[in-house]
This record gives sequence, structure tokens and C-alpha cells, in this order.
Amino acid sequence: MKNRSCLLGSLNAKGFTLIELLVVVLIIGILAAVAVPQYQKAVKKSRLLSAVPTLRAISRAKQMYYTANNSYTSDLDVLDIDLPYTERVDSTGGTSYQGTPFSGTIVLSSTGQMVQWYSTYGFTIEVYNDLAVCYGDEICKLLGPVNYVTPSGTTVYTIDIK
Repeated sequence: MKNRSCLLGSLNAKGFTLIELLVVVLIIGILAAVAVPQYQKAVKKSRLLSAVPTLRAISRAKQMYYTANNSYTSDLDVLDIDLPYTERVDSTGGTSYQGTPFSGTIVLSSTGQMVQWYSTYGFTIEVYNDLAVCYGDEICKLLGPVNYVTPSGTTVYTIDIK
């Protein structure tokens, strides 16, 4: 009886068992569960960091407008700046922009130099001169130290944008 065979096939069959395949699938699932949140955090951080220089440029354009007209404006169209966006929607609360890096609403203060960006990614950035503050999401703590905590418990992080 040199060749043993049974209903399951020969005993020296080559291939992977079901248990081995399940272990491989389990390992891939664990790696994906760890990698996907880290990837999403990196994407959110890169979008935030790519928007900060543009917000700073808006703040500078507001200052130039103030120098020329002796008043601030809340209208982005009168500022000498081009914004990278794919769609613009005007609303009563500000001007909404969709596209990279902006997805959200930009609000210009008509009484000062402040520029606010309410991102659809869950955080808000406010720019004042050479300082930006970020709040509303855990991604903000990766960008700078805690500046202060509001009475409502919101932690505000400082971003140096000089």
C-alpha cells in the first residue's frame, strides 16, 4: 500500500488548510484596523496644515484692504487673493467652499482682522495676524500646545504661522 488514498484525497496533498487561511485573514484585518485610523488622522492633519497658509494670506489681504480703505471687509471678493476651491456657495453665515484644501465655511470678521474656517472635518481654525488657534477636534492637539480652555470646556490649541 504505497499510495494511501481516501475520500479526502491523498495524504501528501499540497496547499493551505482552512485554519491557516483564517489566521492570515485575521492578521490582515488587525493590521487594517490599526492602519486606517492612522491614515485618516494623517489626511486630516495634512488638510489642516495646507489650509493654514491660505488663511494667513486672507488675513494679510484683509490688513492690506484696511490700509487702503480704513475699514475691514467681510467680503472675500473684494480682497486681492485667489482661493483654491472647486465650488463656492454664499450663505448668510459666511462663504462656503468645497474642494482642496477647503471644505467648510470661511467667515471674515467685518470689525477686525480675524478669519475663521469652520471645517467640514470637525475643527475650527481662527487666524489673527501671526497666530492661529485650532479647536473642536483631536487633530488640533498635534499642531501646537494648549493655549487655553474655554469656560464651556473647549480646549484651544495655538499654531504659530509666522
